[in-house]
Amino acid sequence: MKSKIAIKNFNSQLNKFMNDFEQNLKRMDFDVLPQNQERRSLLLIRDQDNKNLSPTEIFALETAGKDFRADAVYFRHFPDSRPPLPQIYIYDGTQKEISENEIALIHRDLWSHSRIPMFIVIEKTDVKIFDTREPVEVSGENGEIIKNTIFDTVKYSDDAIKRYSRKMFDSGIFWESKKLKDIFWKVSLLIKTLSMN
Repeated sequence: MKSKIAIKNFNSQLNKFMNDFEQNLKRMDFDVLPQNQERRSLLLIRDQDNKNLSPTEIFALETAGKDFRADAVYFRHFPDSRPPLPQIYIYDGTQKEISENEIALIHRDLWSHSRIPMFIVIEKTDVKIFDTREPVEVSGENGEIIKNTIFDTVKYSDDAIKRYSRKMFDSGIFWESKKLKDIFWKVSLLIKTLSMN
């Protein structure tokens, strides 16, 4: 009983040092302080100098941070010897608001990059999910962005947040769920193909 209380107190103290971004990631079961290799599916861009990271993780963090201004990257880890695969870029909208135009530019750039199927914007009260396989709409003459579609918006208080938890991505259940299977089946095929090479 005392050990459960001690753990609860430790977690409470730890939460005081976490910013809103990290706390909201934790609500989605994305640990920002991984204790072991299996739970190291989310890496913050600021952690790219960590000596325990693989070259694949370092390169992915550098690319996500420098080229796409992401704040974190979700990696899918495999039980065999395949390298971790970056699948989701995550952006911090809790410290300062990310404008709709900025989000649209990120979306456009990630769509052009074609390496990850999704990006997520973590805000104070909700999470915005974007499908990077779908392009933003631009006007013909000057390339001005005229429409950017949000795939889903979820409030932290909703049970729907469970659809986007780390466990859903780690297990692959997210990509295979009935709602998303038709939408993301091409991405799943691509991910499997990339991970075998």
